[in-house]
Amino acid sequence: MIIFLALTVIASLSRSMLIGIFSGVIGVWLSLVGDYSVSDGGNGKTRLMFDFMEPYLFDGFSLLPVLIGIFGVSTILLEAEKGVKTDLNNNRVKLGNGIGFKLSVYKGRLTNLIRSSFIGTFVGMLPGVGGSAASVLAYTQEKNFSRDSSQMGKGAPQGVMASESANNALTGGALIPLLSLGIPGDSTTAVLIGAFTLQGIQVGPLFIPENTDTWYIMMTALVFANIVMFLVMFFAIKHIAKVVLVPKHILFPLIIMMCVVGAYAINYGIMFDVWTLLIFGVFGYIVQKIGLEVAPLIIGFILGGSAEVYFVKSLESFGTFEIFFTRGPIAWVLWSLIIASVMFSIVMAVKNRGKSDVREDCK
Repeated sequence: MIIFLALTVIASLSRSMLIGIFSGVIGVWLSLVGDYSVSDGGNGKTRLMFDFMEPYLFDGFSLLPVLIGIFGVSTILLEAEKGVKTDLNNNRVKLGNGIGFKLSVYKGRLTNLIRSSFIGTFVGMLPGVGGSAASVLAYTQEKNFSRDSSQMGKGAPQGVMASESANNALTGGALIPLLSLGIPGDSTTAVLIGAFTLQGIQVGPLFIPENTDTWYIMMTALVFANIVMFLVMFFAIKHIAKVVLVPKHILFPLIIMMCVVGAYAINYGIMFDVWTLLIFGVFGYIVQKIGLEVAPLIIGFILGGSAEVYFVKSLESFGTFEIFFTRGPIAWVLWSLIIASVMFSIVMAVKNRGKSDVREDCK
């Protein structure tokens, strides 16, 4: 039900609710490609593919090459379509005027920081979702609530704050299922399980009472790491920002090369991950050109497989759909949140439609 709650957000991630839902369905469909494992309640056979594709797609599409392809390669293709000529003098002017950082940029944006951090923490609690989903959800919610969203996507401070605060909050949220249930929230906490095992520490409900010192050290290190990260980036950002001075005809090939190397190295040298990167790079380009939405598609792809697994396991454990309504206050709280999320999506869709009508009348 928690994953279903996250999926309902798809409806509000797009300018058009119908397009958003359709894009999300495509993402869910892509997530189901591969072997339907017996351990997940399936029949052990592959699905949604031709026979000759089984050696490559037995485990489905790897998540990170898909994300790099859609967010990296497709963006390069869209930018290359506009041309690779760069006005370096204009970039220098922008860099010179905008390099200063002031704490006053946070003025009036406390609500955005708190809301985005809460979203990141909540998404971190969902096993296997990851930081991309948290950043997209927080960014989209800020775009929906913002009075002026015209600068969103162009480096607006509120957009950067939303996505990055959610991404940072995800780390703490991912520790909740790890330390309380022994279930990793993301790839980082999955590595932590191995580290704890090597030290003879068992994660789960008894972790905190049996390892109090370790618990306090982890919390202190988490706070200290955020402070150090801020200081390091505060002094490094003026140098990092100079990347905009690199001509596009040099920058784009370098980015593509790093994307390919990264995709190849993710699963220790699987060439099909590179093909996945390129396929989804072109696919993401086509999706955006025909008017579909990338964010709902990605959310559907990330959550689709987990939604199926936990849905089937829930039915196997209880036998009927009553399990989703008879688990006491927790079930009803989740249903209330799901209904609220759906209603919010409908209200935002009507609101956006009203804004579109006003623009048309003005024209």
